[in-house]
Parts: sequence; structure tokens; C-alpha cells
Amino acid sequence: MSTYAITETSTRAAALLRAAANRITAYGLYRGEYWPVIPGGESSAYIEGDPCCALGALAVAARYDEVLLADAAIDTHPDLVAAVDAVAHRVGELAGWNDSPVRIAAEVTSVLRAAATDITDRHNAGGPR
Repeated sequence: MSTYAITETSTRAAALLRAAANRITAYGLYRGEYWPVIPGGESSAYIEGDPCCALGALAVAARYDEVLLADAAIDTHPDLVAAVDAVAHRVGELAGWNDSPVRIAAEVTSVLRAAATDITDRHNAGGPR
């Protein structure tokens, strides 16, 4: 896990974390994939109203609503990298944590919101504490 600087990127990351939590609250938690994908279907695009895993909800919040684009963005888009890093400080590897069969949506949304607050608190304090 890297330590991230408090920048516009981290401010946007906090907003993505809150938006992802809101999406999971509204549409439900998904496990194993970003969102339901039709096997052999023509598209692996997110359909509004489908449940998402935490990474999928972050990707959709950042407007990456196709699986291949989301895969690339999760590892390269600075705002998404900062968001995932903030969650990792709390739970470790996000995908595996999200996909635990005992994980419930309320836990995931709580951690996403707490990670957003961590970023905001660091920003308001002028940097990492």
C-alpha cells in the first residue's frame, strides 16, 4: 500500500468512494465480478440499477462502465488508485474482502464511507497524520 499525497486527486477519490457507497446502498452488493455480466453476451457494460461490487461501484462512479475499461482504470486512473488505496488501508485487498461470502452491503458501504472520511480528514489536517 502506498501513502498518497493530499491533492485534488484524493479529494476526487473521496467523492468516488461516497458515490460508490451510495450506488451499493441503492442497488445492492455484488460478488465475484464488478457487476452481473451476461455470459457470451455482446456487451459487458454496466446496466443502471444492477448491483456492483466495491470496485465495480467505484469504476461506475468514475464513468468506466464496461468491464475491460474498468479493469484498466482501477489500476491506472489516479482517482481510482487513490480510492482503492484508501480502502486498502482499512481492509487490505479490496476485491477479496468484498467477495467474502459473509460480507454484507452495510459493511462495504461503511468502509467506503470511512475511507472517504479518512481522505477528507487528512486533507483538512493538511496532510497525512
